[in-house]
Amino acid sequence: MSNLLKSGFVNFREGEARIINSNEIVARRLSEAGIASTEGQESGEGFRVTEFGEMDRETAGMIAGESGNIYREEPVYEGPSPEELLAEARQEIEEMRAAAMQEIEVLRRRASEEGRQAGYNDGFAQGHGEALQEVEEAERKVKEAIQETERVRDTLHREYEEKLQEMEPMVIDELTKIYDHVFEAGLKEQSEIIFHLLDTTLHRIDSGKEFIVRVSQADYEYVSARKEELLVGMPGVRMDLVADVTMKRGEGMIETGGGLFDCSIDVELQELRHRIHMLAYQKE
Repeated sequence: MSNLLKSGFVNFREGEARIINSNEIVARRLSEAGIASTEGQESGEGFRVTEFGEMDRETAGMIAGESGNIYREEPVYEGPSPEELLAEARQEIEEMRAAAMQEIEVLRRRASEEGRQAGYNDGFAQGHGEALQEVEEAERKVKEAIQETERVRDTLHREYEEKLQEMEPMVIDELTKIYDHVFEAGLKEQSEIIFHLLDTTLHRIDSGKEFIVRVSQADYEYVSARKEELLVGMPGVRMDLVADVTMKRGEGMIETGGGLFDCSIDVELQELRHRIHMLAYQKE
């Protein structure tokens, strides 16, 4: 647009205006043609009337008109018309406006895309951060739950051990009472028990070939009837069976040269009770 306006408009400034003097041009042409001229009186228009001497008709016709006056040269504008300049200016303005609108649309789309991308990135970053916080919070709660479970487990285990230690003596006492009751109620009435205890002890003794076996009068008849069974597997051994009036039913003694062995049921029951207590102490 700027080039069109500069080339299409003429700016007339007072300081730069050029005045074309027709008299000077005529004088210069006459001088070149070698024609002398005389000064005449000024006409009403401010020009001097010049009388031409010898001059050919063709030259005179070029300089003066039919009335004899000098023609004044007028500046001639040969550029586009104002309508054409206005049309060209409007077309260029329209083109510039369309280019500006296109540039604005491009910038608007770019800003929208950048804003959308920035919003997406911000939203993704925020969502990712919130998800990480939720995961960390869940992990923290799981760890706390595990620690609480372990604490409760340790507490229950400790309480169980304490209760067990408190109850074991009570349980053992109750069990021995049950054993005592069973033996007193039933087992002591059977002489077979004392016979079995005597047989087991005799076969475990390694020292001596002579034994004295003492039983109560209540168990003597049963043991005496099976005396030979006590000596099975013991060749060369001599055994005397004695009914001791000082013994109660279920009591028995074996005398050897190396010592005295008590085979009474009460002694065996007491040994069993002792072993149960020892097992309880070993657990502690």
